[in-house]
Amino acid sequence: MRPVFKVFSTYGHYYVYDRNRNSIIGVNRTDFDLLRRLECGDQGPDVLDLLSRLQSNGYLLENTVEDIMQPCSNCYEEYINRKTEKITLQVTQNCNLRCDYCAYTGSYNNRLYSAKTMSIDIARKGIDYLFAHACEIPRVTIGFYGGEPLLRMDLIKQCVTYVNESYPEKEVYYILTTNGTLLTDENVDYLFANNIDIMISLDGNKEMHDRHRKFPDGSGSFDLIAKNLKRIKERYPNYYKRIAINTVLSPSNDLGCIKEFYDTDDVMEFFNPQYSLVNEYNSKKPVQYEEEYFITCRTEQLKVLLWTIGKIGEDAVSSLFKNQKGYFIKNKEDLIPITGLPKICHPGGPCLAGIKRLFCDVDGNLFPCERVSEKSIAMKIGTLKNGIELDKARRLINVGEISKDACISCWSFIHCTQCAVTADDTKSLVKEQRLSHCHKTQHSVLEKFKDHCFLVEQGVDFEKLERD
Repeated sequence: MRPVFKVFSTYGHYYVYDRNRNSIIGVNRTDFDLLRRLECGDQGPDVLDLLSRLQSNGYLLENTVEDIMQPCSNCYEEYINRKTEKITLQVTQNCNLRCDYCAYTGSYNNRLYSAKTMSIDIARKGIDYLFAHACEIPRVTIGFYGGEPLLRMDLIKQCVTYVNESYPEKEVYYILTTNGTLLTDENVDYLFANNIDIMISLDGNKEMHDRHRKFPDGSGSFDLIAKNLKRIKERYPNYYKRIAINTVLSPSNDLGCIKEFYDTDDVMEFFNPQYSLVNEYNSKKPVQYEEEYFITCRTEQLKVLLWTIGKIGEDAVSSLFKNQKGYFIKNKEDLIPITGLPKICHPGGPCLAGIKRLFCDVDGNLFPCERVSEKSIAMKIGTLKNGIELDKARRLINVGEISKDACISCWSFIHCTQCAVTADDTKSLVKEQRLSHCHKTQHSVLEKFKDHCFLVEQGVDFEKLERD
């Protein structure tokens, strides 16, 4: 079998990524050109001579992967029974907003708003399930999700009381995802007193935010959220600094305006918001971004690189992109060399479904996480009543099996980010649907490699970077 590798270059430097060793190797221009020919299938004498020399030194050895299977598949049941880390409770399917791109609006082939809410009985069973399956986890996480979870503040309080009374010996971390409109003094007092962290959805300045995040009558929600944030900042400044902000970058919004807001608004001064794109999976209409968006994003990421190597100051970097610096450390960690891939393994991407971030809907149905379609037959992996269906869950963690031939020979195998959701058509896992995302995934991995190599070229001390 041929070696699996990828050649690429940065400005004036040439590299080959060796999948078998998970290593990036610097090469000269002549060898780079030869390797590019090999990548295209050329097996001329000069190409094979270079390959022979590299292989004699342990590089670009033949592909050893023969089959696709998640290494923990055989012990998966033990993980499910003893190492479940988190459960997210969908306390309601209702919301007081009607955001254009929300998965519940009818724009997607999955969720819809409804008046359904979780009963205390199901919530308690969800909590019991978590603790019964987390005996080897020192700290568990309970998330509250909607719809808008603060519509069920009564249930959230009941859940916290139940945990305190039933499981006082266990350390518990709480997280709540909210649109921010219901952060009244009473609610914030409770959240603060019980150490519940919150993530607020905020899409930038008033114009950008109100374009999509509206009340049912069409009015915008920005003013109310800003008012709530100012009040939290005044009353609980330390708690305020812990608030996480997520900004959805919509194709119709001006990224420049959003950046300016986070960089200049006094209320936002403590935040380094994270950003995400409009979810494209199960969308009834294509989600398309203009080229200008990608140019702006890459320009801002370049500024983070220049800040990292000390060429520009922190004040020149948008707070919307500062979190990118943390990815450089992760990129370094992801490129720890190995001595070879085993014959049977699985590409990166899938989490351990039902273990890392188990999602429980209002009816007690269980899903791998809150981002999947609740109408998907493939994604429903169990119920609180009957537990996890191991065979269904194993199919999700082994989703690479449906595209086995392509995965076995893919250079981005280790760094793949595709989980089962990319293959889900709500009925089954579809090979062609999974493969349709490969080009974008590979492009993202290649950009990650280039960023890492640029930092190495500039002599960045990654240990110092991590300490900072």
